Amino acid sequence: MRISKVKRLVGVSVLGAILLAVGLPEMAPYLFPWSRMNCLSVEIDLYSGRVRHTKYYWFFPLAQRISEDRQFTRLLFPDRTRMPQPRWRDCVRFDSAHVDRSPEYPYANAIWQSGKGFEMASVRMNEVAQSALAAEIVRLWTLSGRDAEAGQYLEKLFAAQVVGCPVPGETPRMPVAQDAN
Repeated sequence: MRISKVKRLVGVSVLGAILLAVGLPEMAPYLFPWSRMNCLSVEIDLYSGRVRHTKYYWFFPLAQRISEDRQFTRLLFPDRTRMPQPRWRDCVRFDSAHVDRSPEYPYANAIWQSGKGFEMASVRMNEVAQSALAAEIVRLWTLSGRDAEAGQYLEKLFAAQVVGCPVPGETPRMPVAQDAN
């Protein structure tokens, strides 16, 4: 009779452990919101503009992908041999169901700023001016500890392009007199 109670206790314990192992990751977004228990985390390297996507399961990274081939990174480090030690900062985190994104991080817009925003702002610039713009964005990120200053800087560049002001690195054009005929 004593053996059956032990077997029952072991069976219930094993069943409970299995249910916990399977059920807890599905409940993670509710129990541990925005933790790395079961999520997709997107980070940016403040020194090079590289983007890292990491998928976590039970706090362990399962898969990691780093976007190396970005125009922003190529302009900052053309030879890729002298890249500094990365300084990864969170940009956004998705829960396991990918239903909702995380609260606002200090570098939430940095991926857009180093990608599409950079491309839009530097469309009329030569390569030297593009490199200077990328370096300025990195400088603003590292000095301020946020992406807001870099965003304001890019907005000013957009506004200058819209109203036709010369862009840094572009040769100003002299107005041509119209013929009266």
